[in-house]
Amino acid sequence: MLDKKNGRWAEELPFVLWAYRTTSKVATGQTPSSLVFGTEAVIPTEVVIPTARYLLQDQENNDRILAQDLDTIEELRDLAKIRIATHQQRITKAYNRNIRFRRFQIGDLDPNHAKTLVLYYAGNVERRKKDQPLYSK
Repeated sequence: MLDKKNGRWAEELPFVLWAYRTTSKVATGQTPSSLVFGTEAVIPTEVVIPTARYLLQDQENNDRILAQDLDTIEELRDLAKIRIATHQQRITKAYNRNIRFRRFQIGDLDPNHAKTLVLYYAGNVERRKKDQPLYSK
């Protein structure tokens, strides 16, 4: 999107930020603006070209809904925290599925560096070339 603007990205930045802030995120299930303000944002074009949702709102009903949204914002944020934790657990599980634990002994070849030996001593790891002596004088 910004490639076509040839350096005029600052003009497009507010629109990009608006799109980001009003798009529902997988990890939270909410939009960033709804987590901050407690209600969904109205798209500016809905004000210029009113939609049914915008036209059916009256001031009294809108105030009541906003007050209710503000009362439940902490609950909404708590649910988002739970979804984030669940999402992180799923990502961790998927990542760890591909991890293979390996145990090395002194003198084993390092699988990442084919010509080095792995030396363990006092909890430290040292790598040396195969032709180097294990102990130096």
